[in-house]
Amino acid sequence: MGALAPVSGAYDFGGAELPALLEGRLERKSSVLYAAYTLVAFNRLHHIYDSPGEVFRAPYDSTVEALFDGAHTGEQLMRGTPGALDELLTEHGRDLLTHPTGRMAAALRTTDAVCTDWAPRTPVRLYMASGDEQAVTANTAHCQAALLRNGVAAPVVDLGDVDYHGSRHLGSNVAATSAIVRWFSELRRQ
Repeated sequence: MGALAPVSGAYDFGGAELPALLEGRLERKSSVLYAAYTLVAFNRLHHIYDSPGEVFRAPYDSTVEALFDGAHTGEQLMRGTPGALDELLTEHGRDLLTHPTGRMAAALRTTDAVCTDWAPRTPVRLYMASGDEQAVTANTAHCQAALLRNGVAAPVVDLGDVDYHGSRHLGSNVAATSAIVRWFSELRRQ
């Protein structure tokens, strides 16, 4: 690996992203999708619930898991999920995300180790856009601090007020791509 340049990630999903999602600080529909995806994916890997009805309200308890099969489009995911978390989650489902214990807590520790459990030996820059409606910027700050604790100085590049089809999150990815290509080219010349 020559360099590392992640963009607008949920590096601290349990400590930054989930609280923002559950407190309504992120775009509502994205929050619904991320909550559903988290529960479905974690259940497939860590068995955190026995039946979808434990965590998803009807009628989504019989449809949500199938949406996350890798074959459904983003548009199908949007149409197949409700507009708000309270329409999607049962009380138990919300509680699993709000107060994770057991397997859910263990899964989050694994997910959240992306910045804490290693020290890259290559140049690192973290790219983000202030006001990202999907990935709260505290994720980037937490990642930067964790990498610094591991002896890695990772500057943050705030891409500013970027937009792509009404999304600052997508805009950060589009804007970061050209910035990263330029940075990688500079590194190659060194």
